[in-house]
Amino acid sequence: MTFTLNLSSSSSSLVEGGSSESFILSRGADTLGDLTVNLTTTGSSPSLTDSDYILTVGGIPVTVINGSFSVTIPNGQSAVTMTMTALQEALEFAEAAETLRLNLAAGMGYTVGTNNTASITIAANGFTVTTTAATGEGSLEQAIANANAIAGDDTITFVGAIFTDATPDTILLTSELNLTSNITITGPGAGLLTFSGGGSNRVLTISHGATVNLSGLTIANGFVNASGGGIFNAGNLTIRSSVIQNNTANGSSSDGGGIYTVSGSRLLLQDSTIRNNMAGDDGGGIRNDGNLILLNSTINNNQANGNSTASGGGGLINVVGATASITNSTFSGNLAPNGGAIRNDGNLILRNSTITNNQASVDVGGIVNSFNPLTGAPIGRTTLQNSVIAGNVDLTTAPLYFPDLLGGINAFSDDGNNLIGAITGFNSPISDTTWFGTNLRPLDPLLAPLGDYGGATQTHALLPGSLAIDAGLSTDAPTTDQRGISRIGPVDIGAFESRGFTITPSAGTPQSTQISTAFIAPLTVTVVAREGNEPVSGGQVTFKVPTAGASARLASNQATIDRNGDASVNATANDAPGSYRVTAEANGATIPASFSLTNALPNRPPTTQDVTITIDEDQVFYFTPNDFPCNDRDGNSLIAVQITQLPSVGQLFVDSNSNNQQDSSEAVSVDQVILAANLAQLRFAPAADQHGQSYASFQFRVSDGSDFSETATMTINVTSVNDTPILKTRIADRTIVAEIPFQMGLEGVFEDADAGDDRLAYSATLLNGTALPTWLQFDPVTGNFSGTPTNLNVGRLSIRVTVADLAGASTSDTFTLQVNFHTTAFPVTTTQLVGGRGNDIRRVTGTAANDRISALAGDDWVRGLDGDDVLLGGGGTDRLEGGNGNDILMGGKGVDRLIGGTGNDVFVLQKNSGLDIVLDFQDGRDRIGLADGLQFENVWKRRGINNSTELGVRGNGNALMRINNVLPWQIDATDFTTVIA
Repeated sequence: MTFTLNLSSSSSSLVEGGSSESFILSRGADTLGDLTVNLTTTGSSPSLTDSDYILTVGGIPVTVINGSFSVTIPNGQSAVTMTMTALQEALEFAEAAETLRLNLAAGMGYTVGTNNTASITIAANGFTVTTTAATGEGSLEQAIANANAIAGDDTITFVGAIFTDATPDTILLTSELNLTSNITITGPGAGLLTFSGGGSNRVLTISHGATVNLSGLTIANGFVNASGGGIFNAGNLTIRSSVIQNNTANGSSSDGGGIYTVSGSRLLLQDSTIRNNMAGDDGGGIRNDGNLILLNSTINNNQANGNSTASGGGGLINVVGATASITNSTFSGNLAPNGGAIRNDGNLILRNSTITNNQASVDVGGIVNSFNPLTGAPIGRTTLQNSVIAGNVDLTTAPLYFPDLLGGINAFSDDGNNLIGAITGFNSPISDTTWFGTNLRPLDPLLAPLGDYGGATQTHALLPGSLAIDAGLSTDAPTTDQRGISRIGPVDIGAFESRGFTITPSAGTPQSTQISTAFIAPLTVTVVAREGNEPVSGGQVTFKVPTAGASARLASNQATIDRNGDASVNATANDAPGSYRVTAEANGATIPASFSLTNALPNRPPTTQDVTITIDEDQVFYFTPNDFPCNDRDGNSLIAVQITQLPSVGQLFVDSNSNNQQDSSEAVSVDQVILAANLAQLRFAPAADQHGQSYASFQFRVSDGSDFSETATMTINVTSVNDTPILKTRIADRTIVAEIPFQMGLEGVFEDADAGDDRLAYSATLLNGTALPTWLQFDPVTGNFSGTPTNLNVGRLSIRVTVADLAGASTSDTFTLQVNFHTTAFPVTTTQLVGGRGNDIRRVTGTAANDRISALAGDDWVRGLDGDDVLLGGGGTDRLEGGNGNDILMGGKGVDRLIGGTGNDVFVLQKNSGLDIVLDFQDGRDRIGLADGLQFENVWKRRGINNSTELGVRGNGNALMRINNVLPWQIDATDFTTVIA
């Protein structure tokens, strides 16, 4: 039997988040047997994955492999239902609508009917941006498309590693994005995320009726051959903490390089910056046809090129019928033919704002209110309060020059407390609380360059002396300035609230000069901001002198503060004698600085006198003004000292860095003048280890500020100070041999550090402080060691030598003295005699010279006769007789008898010899020689037969030598020597 199959769906769409719809697969009325049906997903959306949905039959998931799967219609059923459920993803990133299409495929036991395909679509969803790609899932374009399509107020955010790191990101758009519903876009920060038109597209369009909130973003590089280069706003747009920059409305009739707000729409800008935008005609930054509110924002470096001389509004054009309210904001560096900062054709309110450094090529660098050129009737009207409009530039100076303002008759409403650089062109009543200048004498508001002085946007800080400081109206003023800094009463004029400054005198007080002569030191103040990073450089300080009696004439009453925070003027005494004060003040500094000055009658030179000072050797002397007597009959004090002659020894220097030594450029030169205030830095240092009465001297003169005294002499005595003796070279370790006299001197080891004849006393002890051994003598006067050690003194001595000068200062050094065992070397022999292999009794006899006689094998009798002989026994039982002279007798393997004869003889003890019997050992004259590396410590002794002493090697109980007629107690280390062949 063959079935005909059909496929349908219960609905064409579902919503992500648990919504379900069904596919129905039917085979008609015949239900006999199980029927397995093949299906494919060909034609489904490519972006659709198994994370978007689940397909089940009877609650059991269907497994799709390579776009194909099968389901079974059970026996007795005419149809089977496949349920599709849209899954809620953990991250709701923006997705387009996605369609699952099922298609019947050929199989066994059935034919495909007419209804062989069915689709269900998951609706577009999600407002989260996860990629900087221009299009596709997770893109900004998709998020906006979803927000436009889905009812309600939607918020677009940016998540994922791309947007949460500290690296700035840019979304480069391929077309402008149109926002048609109520949408909030919250970025991570203007410095971290940019929407870019890439120089070929407008970035955003806000449709009529849409309410849009933007924050934490930069809108950049928009370009359109129409108005609104960055944003075209026909709705209700709020922008906070964002930047609109580098956008272009291209074309001779194009307005609003940054933003164009059409009639009936609203734009609120807060804590934001509009900069570096350009319009072909009007409104380089903004064109406003609707309702504009500007709060705590900066409009800077925008340009309106203009297609006529009337075109303008480098920062803003506010057209006929439009309203603009600007509070706590700054316009700076904007350019236009007319109204470099603002061209106003509508109604404008400007409060607590700063308009400066803007430029017009035709008229009015600041604000122009349009008017009827024939009647002067106003078109645009502006209300001003607590605002600075000054320092703007009109490049056209003839026939009329309007740098700051221009408007029709009564176009401006001055609500007071403004600062206007040049009032020319105002044409309206002026409040008596408004400061203003003229073209010939414009007011300088004393503003710092546009910069980062705190807050979210750049501002022009008020410098010390600015007339704007404390000159505003506190009533109804914002509680904070543009930066968010609290305004303190009385408030300042403009967008910036200064926290104030301190002004203190730093030089030039007190001082005196003769009447009608100049004071030596300028009157100098230092100005410092009370808090924050407010600048002071470029501010002005005003100096005030008494108007009657003793006073001074100033080079200028005002001084500009330099980059170090200092300001100074030169002063000259008038012709009235007496003391008085000059004050220095600046707006923002509540307490003025004060200078104490005296105008003296014609001066009588001061007098001084010779001075003697005494210092210790190697001491640096610190001078003070009291070391230079200044006796002034006019009552003047010491002002300066002149060094007219330098000392011939030692160093005289001004220690400018207080490191107590003369550095480069610190040496005093002849005729150098040192102010009294700097005398505490004057130093004298004698040469090292030098001293003496009248060791050095120099000549000086003192000044009372007008004249110098006669020359006087400063004499410097240097008192000797004892120094510790010096160890010039270490004492070398020594090795000596017992029985050999030892002498050692200490020449060149120690030296007295003091000049002159200071005798050193020597002493020597062992390192542990005990006395030297009795055999070692030490001369404390000459420092010489002497003595003769014995074998009993063998070992290592650690000796400390100490020298002390007459004052008791001492220095020590240590060395090691190694005493080695006594040695005896074989004498140089002239005759070599060798016995035969047999018994050579009475046959081997030496000569009268030094002989070396070897017995070899057999029982031999060897006689040395005269001379210092070496007698060597062999393998038999030998008899060795030294005869006259100092002989060395060494038995062999057998039992040998040794007779030294006269002289100092050595009987050699060997490790591997037989028993040698010494018949005539003379205690105190003869010695036992140690051979084969034997040490005295390795020799044992014991009493032998017939009052003899036997010797052997430890570890071996066999006697190697027997000494007749000598008892063990008579044998000690002094009876031994080391034999060197």
